[in-house]
Amino acid sequence: MKTDNMKKISIPFVLFLALAAFAMPGCEKEKTVSLRGDVIGFVKLIDEKGNPQRDNGNAKVTVGENVATSTTEASGRFEMKNVPVGTYTMTFEREGYSVKKQFNQLLAGGNEPAVVTGITLVQFPTIAASDIKVTSDGYFVTATGTLNPAVDFYLIRLYVNDSSNVSNEHYDFQGGSQGCCGSLKGFQVSASSYPVAPPRNTKLYVALYASSQANSGGTYSYYDYTSNRWIDPTEKKLGDPIEVIF
Repeated sequence: MKTDNMKKISIPFVLFLALAAFAMPGCEKEKTVSLRGDVIGFVKLIDEKGNPQRDNGNAKVTVGENVATSTTEASGRFEMKNVPVGTYTMTFEREGYSVKKQFNQLLAGGNEPAVVTGITLVQFPTIAASDIKVTSDGYFVTATGTLNPAVDFYLIRLYVNDSSNVSNEHYDFQGGSQGCCGSLKGFQVSASSYPVAPPRNTKLYVALYASSQANSGGTYSYYDYTSNRWIDPTEKKLGDPIEVIF
């Protein structure tokens, strides 16, 4: 037979046991957030005219400043393990093809891998140029030359700077010309110095580039946040810079 004193003790004692059991390790699964995660994705290769390549392998993929690297399989697939959480610039490249940069790519970690798609690398144009001549009339800089071999399409650009390190990323002004259809061999392209022309008799340097036909509409161009300019990554330099007096 229970006494009144036992009744008074039993209720608090039961509550104590319940609270103790709830607080015991293992009664509730711990929740943790992983500071690393996996990355998977695909890279597609196309030739200079936009035709898909059968082998999409050997493209290098880099996260940040070599935080992680990988190489694509023949299918174009790549995978990275245990990449630190962060927001990165990812770089995709393969010899003979354009370089693609993916800015502000968030890798959030966790159990599900980050998936990167929509990456296409374009083969550089295979044409060369000869007999290049550059002239200036004080307003325009004009380049002429011959394409080898003759092609049914071309997109030639010239970039002008007052420094010999002129390129499609470092220039003061630029211009271009697009040709289409038929057997095109000769070219003529001009760049206007408007609105800020250099002083007369200034020595300038001119760099010529050919762009892949696949990027004629700018599909694969991107904005480079480092140089703050639009970049056509399919362009191939046609020789060394040429001097001209403006």
